[in-house]
Amino acid sequence: KRHEQLKTAAKVGPGNYKSAERIEAFLVLYFLAVAIQALLERQVRAAMKTHGLRSIPLYPEDRDCSAPTADKILELFGPLRRHRLYDGTDEVKTFWDPLSDLQRLVLQLLDVPTAKYGQ
Repeated sequence: KRHEQLKTAAKVGPGNYKSAERIEAFLVLYFLAVAIQALLERQVRAAMKTHGLRSIPLYPEDRDCSAPTADKILELFGPLRRHRLYDGTDEVKTFWDPLSDLQRLVLQLLDVPTAKYGQ
């Protein structure tokens, strides 16, 4: 499954690298990405069990997902934006897109405070 995620979610493909060290460096980065994805999935799924949730509506048309993948979790936060208003070099104000109820639920499952998203 993780190899599939390397090909799909991380979009790893053939590369034209000039040294073995560069290949090793990129493989280390991809390994870290896959490890973080696995930890993200594990955290959400364990928290779902703890909170007694059998599924959450991550699929299109709010269909339930009983085993969320990192790709779907990260896709949920993809459209969020943050804008900063500057007066010269001074930041005057920061504007955030509002979080949906589902985004708030996933952040709660991940133990991430909504303050990180300006809420």
